[in-house]
Amino acid sequence: MTGTLSSVMEILRDLVVSGRVVDLVLVVMALESIALWVYHKRTGKGLAPPQIAVMMLAGVFLLLAMRAALTGGDWTLIAMCLTASFAVHLTDLATRWRS
Repeated sequence: MTGTLSSVMEILRDLVVSGRVVDLVLVVMALESIALWVYHKRTGKGLAPPQIAVMMLAGVFLLLAMRAALTGGDWTLIAMCLTASFAVHLTDLATRWRS
């Protein structure tokens, strides 16, 4: 059992250190976006595609900043991603505040 746990921990460590964990989360977010879009298209309920895009984009930029930080990316790239995430987040908030 200890060998199995050790193997799992090594796999998880490799996923995080390599930044691939972020890639996995981005794929899940893409699938979630598609599911929300299909739901909206079929039912007319839920968020419209532009709302889905803005909502997800803030998280995407945060994840890209995380990936850059995990993989030794330049600090300016990390700062740009964080700034973009904040700008998109403010846009999302302003849009929701008005409606």
